[in-house]
Amino acid sequence: MAYSARLRKAVGAVRATLSAVELCDVQAPEFAQHGDHAVAADAPLVLVACSGGRDSMALAAVSHIVCTSMGVRCGAVIVDHGLQAGSEQVASEAADRCHALGLGPVILRNATVQARGEGLEAAARQARYDELCAAAHESGAIAVLLAHTMDDQAETVLIGLLRSRGVDALAGMPQVFTRSGATFARPLLTLTRAETTGICEDLGVEYWDDPTNGDAVDGELPNDYPLRSRVRHDLLPAIERFAGFNVTRHFAESARLARMDKEYLDQRSDEVMGEAVAAVDWPASSAAVST
Repeated sequence: MAYSARLRKAVGAVRATLSAVELCDVQAPEFAQHGDHAVAADAPLVLVACSGGRDSMALAAVSHIVCTSMGVRCGAVIVDHGLQAGSEQVASEAADRCHALGLGPVILRNATVQARGEGLEAAARQARYDELCAAAHESGAIAVLLAHTMDDQAETVLIGLLRSRGVDALAGMPQVFTRSGATFARPLLTLTRAETTGICEDLGVEYWDDPTNGDAVDGELPNDYPLRSRVRHDLLPAIERFAGFNVTRHFAESARLARMDKEYLDQRSDEVMGEAVAAVDWPASSAAVST
């Protein structure tokens, strides 16, 4: 099978991300050679967080290709939030598609969403991460891959600017991070949603479109739609029409640069604080530990 340019790009992005979480260090030697090799049952495991949407189904398909070539097991974890009618069926169909792609294990988890002061979106996100972390720990997965794209990064920057200020708002989402002891990575931040859609078409992978995204709605979305959906459906297209160029790529690249600045400033502030503490001639009594 000849790979399209977008599929080759995605394969390279996933491989580079696995290198960032040091998975290439555990590649079995025989997988560095050409030929067919079976992935060992006890090989390291990577999980793909899969909603059944186009982005996560594209990531699942590409991750399976890459992991299989490295001798790494590739599974999926699907979280059913139970917030929409038919969500159980959507989760089941996503699991079936992951099985059909060859992923294993495929883990289904049910989240309990309890919205308090932070709102339903934030509560659902917290519940989802709780389940993803639990799945990673219980399965022994080295990393969980998330399917956020360049479009998601641009939306995150705009949402950050609407809700807060400063470099944190501009920095968007990190490519690799740790939460509750689990490692997460976002391989697709350099790919657009159009490219993930095309990858699904290239590979014949079916996907589900979340109705809360508002793709089928003509005109502006009502205020009761999620903020991210309204930014995606209304705000970003309006800014692009006004600017006359691809602001999605512009915002995503700005986030990458701001993230580098933020990480450098955080590192230097930690170093300076450590140097300042070490330079103080603390009284002996302050260092004493009572027993």
